Amino acid sequence: MSEIRDTETSAYQELMQSGGRPMYPICLLDEVLKDPEGHLSFLLPWQAYPGTGIPDRNVFTKQLARWKAFRSWQKDCRGIRTDEKEFDAYVEDTKRRDPEWRGELNYEHQELMDQHLRRLQAEFEKTPEAKDSNDKGAAFREFVEKRRQRNLEVGCTWPGMTEAEYRQALSVQFNLDKYRRYQAHLGLLALARGKHGFPEYVAKARRRLSEFGLTQTFEFDEDPTRQDKLTTWIKYLYYELLWHDYHERSINRMQREYDEAWEKLVASRVLQSMETDETLRTTESILQRASERQHAEQALAAAEEAARKALLETAKAIHGGSSLSLQQRKQRLKTAYTGLLKAKKTLKIITRRNNLIAEFLQKTRGYSEAKYNLQRQQLLLQWILAQVPHVEEEVNAFNGNNTITSGLDHTHRKKRHPSTSIEDIGIFAHRSNEPWDERPAKRIRINNQGGALGNEDVQLRRSARIAARRSHCLEDKKQASICLRRSARLAAKRSLQRT
Repeated sequence: MSEIRDTETSAYQELMQSGGRPMYPICLLDEVLKDPEGHLSFLLPWQAYPGTGIPDRNVFTKQLARWKAFRSWQKDCRGIRTDEKEFDAYVEDTKRRDPEWRGELNYEHQELMDQHLRRLQAEFEKTPEAKDSNDKGAAFREFVEKRRQRNLEVGCTWPGMTEAEYRQALSVQFNLDKYRRYQAHLGLLALARGKHGFPEYVAKARRRLSEFGLTQTFEFDEDPTRQDKLTTWIKYLYYELLWHDYHERSINRMQREYDEAWEKLVASRVLQSMETDETLRTTESILQRASERQHAEQALAAAEEAARKALLETAKAIHGGSSLSLQQRKQRLKTAYTGLLKAKKTLKIITRRNNLIAEFLQKTRGYSEAKYNLQRQQLLLQWILAQVPHVEEEVNAFNGNNTITSGLDHTHRKKRHPSTSIEDIGIFAHRSNEPWDERPAKRIRINNQGGALGNEDVQLRRSARIAARRSHCLEDKKQASICLRRSARLAAKRSLQRT
């Protein structure tokens, strides 16, 4: 628990520093970690594997990775290349996470180096060179050098490596991560880019955001670093909208193949009542089918053993060694034979059913993933859209403008997504970017008479701020609880409607 708490806290802090917004306040972290099922409204948009029954609690970690991918995509869209700066930041970030480079190992560092050397020595002793060489010291040094070169080529690190070696190894990982990110964004780039450069890209963004319900005017800058906080958040909304459209197109492309596969499975008559595509893919259903097959195999083994014993009793009777009468032996053979046929038939039926279902699931896996990703994306989009007025409020407050014009067309948005509501999933909006942590004073406080406040007055005001922020957090918890109860009622109501 402490490890995931530390990881999530670190990801939360980095997310805030890089301009992102957390899914829920950090003061709820312990509650979410202890009771993930009770906080599904925060977790659902970030679950990679539906139906597993084990909610993934690493929300801030996933949010941070997504935010970084968005930032990278911004540059890809504009053709901006900052590989050197990005790599330097990547190296520093990796160093911060590496105990060796943070200087936290102290005396253990030498022990790690010694262990590494002993492992290399043990591996070397198993090679032909170690057995045939006349100079084992030179052969070992050559072995170590080859291993070093191979590690650098594939991006592996090891204890005691130099700064230059460390950067060279990390460059392999950096380039691989960048390539994977670019490959993942190819579909989005095709949707976002046009033939007429950046102006067409902006026009596409305006049109798509307007369709989704955002009518506020905005200006995207070719240099993303010159955009204000609100424009960046609207750009992030567009980024996630493109992912939504990508999943939607994937579903449409695979729909015909899926329909044919489902019709084939239904026609096979192996489905039980109330079984659907969704229920077949759950962990519970998969385990149930595996259990049924296991029980059928055990029943067949027991039937085979009964048949063997019945035949053995008949063999004994030939030599006069059976204590059973002829009628009893015949009845035992008949019972064993009937049981064996039944067990074989049951296993055959279960095997056919499981194989047909497995074939369907494998063939339509891409469709199912795209469908789930689309549902998850709709939840995330509702949360992002709900944050727009709060981001605008922060920007206006920073600029000294108290007027809020969110530019949200709520009527149009509801028509766009009638089945998904921010209230349905229980996600509440934050009032500010980070209202939950106290910050130290950086300047001397001045009272109304122009004099400096004493330590006692400063402490009282600081305590008042802490109390106010704790009150905010308690209010957020209260809102979350209300939303969660509302979600439970809606889920129960929908369940009754389905039945």
